[in-house]
Amino acid sequence: MSDSSSADAIRSAVAAMNAGDVDGYITHFAPTCERWVSGLDQPVSLYDVAESLRQLVRAFSPLQLDEELLISEGAFVCARWRLRGTQTADYVGLTSNGRSIDVAICEVYEIAEDKVVATWAYQDPSQMFRQMASAATSEGIQ
Repeated sequence: MSDSSSADAIRSAVAAMNAGDVDGYITHFAPTCERWVSGLDQPVSLYDVAESLRQLVRAFSPLQLDEELLISEGAFVCARWRLRGTQTADYVGLTSNGRSIDVAICEVYEIAEDKVVATWAYQDPSQMFRQMASAATSEGIQ
């Protein structure tokens, strides 16, 4: 796979997610794809990734993954993203009060036969929740 087609595959997946089409996003990944997340000892399954994304899409509108940097080299793509959205529905037990998130994420993707076969995600897993809690505190919500 060429560098540009690897990058295009990732951009196509993200375009589907940004349109709220989690299933369209997931079709860009091999069924056996594992997602390694910094801070976790075990990889996350594609099924769990899809469920997590569905929860995010339901709770944040619009949910956008904005590209800040995307570098492709052979079968690997490294991307720096900003996940942004405004909470419009409850999310993992947190009531919506119109709070916004802006989360920095770096991901490395391995691609084979036009599908992502592995990902590694590097981010502060509590960043989004701190932003939501900070917004709640500043609004006088306890």
